[in-house]
Amino acid sequence: MKDLDRAKIFIDSADWIFAKTYAETAPHEYIVKNRLPKEKWAEFEFLVQSIFSEGTDKFFYQTPVRYLIIDNKRYWVMDKTVETTVLINRCDNDKEYK
Repeated sequence: MKDLDRAKIFIDSADWIFAKTYAETAPHEYIVKNRLPKEKWAEFEFLVQSIFSEGTDKFFYQTPVRYLIIDNKRYWVMDKTVETTVLINRCDNDKEYK
């Protein structure tokens, strides 16, 4: 990834929320774009674009998604475009959800 440092700065600055609903079945964290200060929206979109352009296709249960691995964390979105994405998920890279 060409701007890995840029992505890491955003990742480290975001307040990730634990997904309580999936605590038992698929433990992960997420961030929501509209809960971020507007000055961080460009960095959110940069990470989403990086997921789409540099990620690897796998499955989240039966749903195909693209994952991007950064520092032993796996990042993914459930939307189809950068413009429609409002949420980024992450989990430890050793987790498999099939």
